[in-house]
Order: sequence, then structure tokens, then C-alpha cells
Amino acid sequence: MSESWKEWEGLTVAGQFPLQQFLGASDHSAVFLTRLPSGGDQRAVIKLVSADPQNAELELSRWSRAANLLHPNLIRIFQTGRCELAGRDLLFLLMEYAEESLAQILPDRALSPAEVRVMLPPILDALSCLYRQGLVHGRLKPSNVLAIGDQIKISSDGLSRIGEPRGGRDKHSSYDPPEGISARSTQAGDAWALGITIVEALTRHSPASAVIGHAEPHIPDHLPAPFLEIVCSCLRRDPRRRATVGEIAALLEQPATAAAGSERIAASPAAHLPAREMARLEQPSPSRGTPASIVRSPVVRQWKIGLGAAAAVVALIVIPWLLSRHSEPDGTPETAAKGSPAAAPSQRSQPRPAAQSKLVAPRKEPQSLAAEPAAPAQESATRGASPENKPAKSQSSDVPAAESASLRLPPDPKPPLSSRAHGEVLEKVLPQTAQKSLDTIHGTVRVSVRLQVDPGGEVASAGFDSPGPSKFFADQALSAARRWKFRAPVVDGHGAPSVWLLRFEFTSSGVAVHLSQSSP
Repeated sequence: MSESWKEWEGLTVAGQFPLQQFLGASDHSAVFLTRLPSGGDQRAVIKLVSADPQNAELELSRWSRAANLLHPNLIRIFQTGRCELAGRDLLFLLMEYAEESLAQILPDRALSPAEVRVMLPPILDALSCLYRQGLVHGRLKPSNVLAIGDQIKISSDGLSRIGEPRGGRDKHSSYDPPEGISARSTQAGDAWALGITIVEALTRHSPASAVIGHAEPHIPDHLPAPFLEIVCSCLRRDPRRRATVGEIAALLEQPATAAAGSERIAASPAAHLPAREMARLEQPSPSRGTPASIVRSPVVRQWKIGLGAAAAVVALIVIPWLLSRHSEPDGTPETAAKGSPAAAPSQRSQPRPAAQSKLVAPRKEPQSLAAEPAAPAQESATRGASPENKPAKSQSSDVPAAESASLRLPPDPKPPLSSRAHGEVLEKVLPQTAQKSLDTIHGTVRVSVRLQVDPGGEVASAGFDSPGPSKFFADQALSAARRWKFRAPVVDGHGAPSVWLLRFEFTSSGVAVHLSQSSP
């Protein structure tokens, strides 16, 4: 069906909305890029839905209600109507053009806890607005969490009245509550979908068993606070016990302490990104997207505010710490200063409470800053078990401060295999994509290819890690990736097989690629 929808490019809806570019389709609807007829070149999105004779008027009335809602965190609906195109009876919906979507980010990496903290308040505000009007969203999921400029928004084309039958032509998914897609539309159903979306945002996976008829969904116990409590309160099978928007907002206000594994969620996905992707965490650039279920877009700009704040707080903590450390005279007995309970707090210990900022996720200290143990007094007591190890001013004054600090560090760990056995690219091949094909792109099309490289540096196999939204550009990337050549990493004196991830970016101005070695 997608192929026949695409053939409609160039047609005009209702005599005023040209179908400039096909963006995506489902079983019964399609989304196209268009422009507003009020002069200028303001882009918009038009959604075409096959008219169901029994429900067409009900659908139009729902859209009309949504069009009357004006909220900064809801996608705006400009116009709705009914038309005939290519001999088919259709409903159409003209909406804001959204540049970015959460659904495009998750194939590449999870969001950090700080980013999720920034993402949730606008969603909660929009839901509160709907509930005050007697409406529910009904379709919360990553593809319907969007951004226009610096504003996070949720879609508004699937709204229904509280208590209306959910019904519709959408297939059941994990975002639908256990009471089923045939149940009534409720705020509790939105809470369930929001809980699933939060888990996906932090882990890139939906909770297991989040479907009708199964046991309680398996919620990862390493989710950082307060998200573990929020998710658990949203994913209760009894809808009467699920959290309300107000309760979720209250939990979100709790300090950003974390469970034991939270740092892995926040840091690990980004750690494998190429330099350009890492730069986007601080200065993201918009691309393309739609408020429909099929969206193509890069990192949502506002989700990065949390990371910028985190970096600022870390800088405020670390820089004074380093300055005070380097300004200490060589004769300062650092162990004694830290080990004695009566010792006055040093300058570098004073800024530490700032690390408990509500916006900033717990930070992982760099190795060079790990010289401060969690319990220095206990460590000093252990060292002082024998008289010769008892710290004394006359002894420590003979040892420079830097050396004294190094004595308290554990032995340097053996460097990981990946740092000791890194291969190199000998031949890089970019897709030879015709400019006329690139000209059809609005924003960025991303394709990730995973390569299995043999000990001789030849590509043994290649497959998609994320094919992206276009089969044409995916095939272009895969064909080019198979022709890459490498210098194999050396392990124990011999060439070793390796795994590489190539991230191709197709834009109207050309093709770029970023790579990372994931094994060994």
C-alpha cells in the first residue's frame, strides 16, 4: 500500500494542499509534506485517512475538537475535511510540521535520566490540558513525542473523549493498557502508555509481558530514581491504582538520586557514539519529522538542555577542586587532612552538595578524580594499624602532595582489550548516490550498518543495525559498507576478528559516515 500512496506525490488535496513529498504510511493512512496556502513557504504536514463510512463523521468531530485546542505542547491542527483523490474517499488533517521525534533517537541510543527529566514536564502539561477538557490522548508512544524548535510536543490527531470506546483501526501494541484496545478511553490508559515510553526512552526496550493477558510487566530494577517509582506506578495492571499526572509530576520533583546501574543507562549508549553525535548532545541540529506514526528526525533539541546543565554543574565542581588541589604546598599532609574527623573541611569538599541538583543525573567521576575515597577516615584508620604506618606530620611533610594522593589510589587497572587492540580503516567507501536522489531529502536520513571483519581486515558479513526509513538509501549504505577494508586489531600478537558500526548520514548536500569499533 505504501507504494500506491507514494504515487500521489504531486497531487493536490482540496485544491490547495500540494502533496510535495511522501513521508510514510500505515495500513489505512499516509502522511505527506505540504505547505500552508496563506502565502510564504511555511511547511505543514497533511495526513490522509481512508474514510470509513460508519465512523467518518465521528473522526472529523474528534479532529475538530482537537483543532480548537491551543497549547504550546500540543501539535496544532490547522484544518480538517473530507475529499476525493484518485477515486478514493478520504479524510484529511493539516497539522504543524514537526522537526524531530523521540522515535528516531532510540535506534541509536537511549536518553539519559537528565534528558528524560527535561522531556516529561511538557508531556505532563499537555496531558493536564487535555484532561481539563474531558479528553485523553490515547496514543502516547515515542513516535508521537515530537519537537518543533525548542518545544517538545505530543501529537493531537488521536484524541478522544474520556469514556469513549477506544476502538479504531490501530493494531494492539504494548502501549495499549492491559484492559485492551476495545476498552474505554481513560487517563489510566495514558498513564500506562507513558510508563512504557519512559522505559523505552531509558533502555531502548519495552518492558517484557506488557501485553494483554500476561503477568505484570517486567520493569528493569536498575532504572534510576525517580523513574523506577514513576514507571512502577504507571504500569499497574489495575487501572484504578495507576498514577495520575499530578502524582507523576510530584515524583519527578524528587532529587535525582540513582540506583546502582543508572550510570550505565545514562552513559553507555552515548559512549559509543562518534564525535559528531557526541557534539549533538550539546548543540543538536534539527532535521525532519511528522506528527504521525512514521517520523524521521534526529536528536530532540530540548532533551539536551539537561546535559548542558549537567556539564555546567560538573565544571563548577571540578575546576575549583583541581585549582585547590594544585595550589596546595608540597608539604601538606593530605592523608591527615582527610583522615582526621576534627580537620577543617578543605576548599574542594565544599562544592560537593551541588552534585545533588535535581536536574543533573549522578555523574561518573573521571579516573583522575577518583583519588578521594568514599570513606577516607576509615582508610586512614586501616593504614594506621601499625606504628610505622601511622600518619605523622614529620613523615608526610617529606612526601609531595601529588605523591601522597597517588599512594591512596588503587593500582591502575589493566587497560581494557578494546583500548589495547584497536583496528584501523584502510579503505573507506562512501555511497555514490545521485544528487537528484539526495535532493528528495528534507533533513537527514540515517542508516547504521554493522560489519563483521575477519582477521585479514576483509568484511566477512554486513547487516543493518538500523536501516532507517528508506530502503533505497539503506541499500546504498549497505553496498558501500561491504567494500570497506581494515587493518585488523592485534591480540596476543595476531590479527583478530572485529566488529564495526558505520553510521551513514544522507542529506541533500551529501553523504557522511561515522564509525566506531565495538569489538574487540
